[in-house]
Amino acid sequence: MLEYRIVHDIPGRMRIRYGRYRFSRNKALALHFALCKWDMVESADVNERTGSILFTYSVDQRDALIDKINSLDIPHFDDTLYEKLIKENKYLIDYRDINDQYIGKFTAIIARRYASKWFLPLLLPVRNVLTIYHTIRYVKEGLNSLVHKRIDVPVLDATRISVSLLSGQWGTACNIMFLLNISSLLEDYTKKTTSLKLKETLSVNIDKVWVLEEGKKNRFLLLTCRKKIL
Repeated sequence: MLEYRIVHDIPGRMRIRYGRYRFSRNKALALHFALCKWDMVESADVNERTGSILFTYSVDQRDALIDKINSLDIPHFDDTLYEKLIKENKYLIDYRDINDQYIGKFTAIIARRYASKWFLPLLLPVRNVLTIYHTIRYVKEGLNSLVHKRIDVPVLDATRISVSLLSGQWGTACNIMFLLNISSLLEDYTKKTTSLKLKETLSVNIDKVWVLEEGKKNRFLLLTCRKKIL
């Protein structure tokens, strides 16, 4: 039996952890569907990256939840029983792929930021050249807006960064560009997840219909069609 520990526990909400990467992505999705069937569980979020499970449950059934968790045999859990559900809920996989993708991008931005703060001060001319290089993109976007007679966000960003550089505030310019990179990443992430959610919401899943055929009413036909609007 795989051991776990409770890392977060308040009434109606509990997180347990087995350890990083203790189960695969498919097993995590299968566990999500299996755990949500427990009577006392309202929702279950399984994270294969951290090897953790977050339960939202009925407050008065904590002991029952603990008993169910203790009987859960993760190594021998058969995720193949939930393959159909996983395929039908492909958006869950897409969500996880998007999350993994943007976690990687966010980590890269933070790593570059602190690497430049720790090591490049020893090479000040190199740091200044890199700052000017990164500034060019914002200045070009600002000039493009002015050419098209627009006073918008790119103009304001280019102005703030340029004024900081001209006044010798190199650190301020770097901070502004760092925050702009973070905000741009969050905006892109929000757009993708919202688009994915919208597609799933507008999807029409049809399993059974009633039809009128040859004058006979209410004849039941089982159809296996899944028509996607988007």
